[in-house]
Amino acid sequence: MDEKYLAGIFDGEGSTGIYCQGESFHFCLTISQSGFTEPKILTDIHNQYGGHISKNTNTVRSKIKSRKPSWVLSLSRGDEAIKILNDIYPHLKIKNREAKLVIDFIELCKEQRKEKPINKAYPNRLRRSQIEHRAHLYIEFLKVRESQFGGVLSNRDAEYE
Repeated sequence: MDEKYLAGIFDGEGSTGIYCQGESFHFCLTISQSGFTEPKILTDIHNQYGGHISKNTNTVRSKIKSRKPSWVLSLSRGDEAIKILNDIYPHLKIKNREAKLVIDFIELCKEQRKEKPINKAYPNRLRRSQIEHRAHLYIEFLKVRESQFGGVLSNRDAEYE
């Protein structure tokens, strides 16, 4: 699939996110498609980049019988997401800043996994500095989202600043 075409799809129907739960951070990249009985475009993207396609049943619109189905492709593994983001990043017009932050976040997580663990019994436990670095990218991501879509940071998000 052409990278410029895919970037256009992502700018219109895609979403990235960095999420925080306590001291744990993760990301997800999604692309939606609706109005077709089969998710042809998402299947093509899935075949090239991986991820998981599911029928969207979480919205009020999806429960109305006269509505056509909608589908979502989710990529939450770093190797899948980084490949698609690196391919489309140069061509993004709207979501380029948030895509760059997710790329940086994934790269940071890969680098941090290479570091010696602080405790052999808990090899995945992060150092305070690692958590703070991830939190910094998380806040930067939220600021980009806020500038694009309006709104304010919640108190829970602001505590990382």
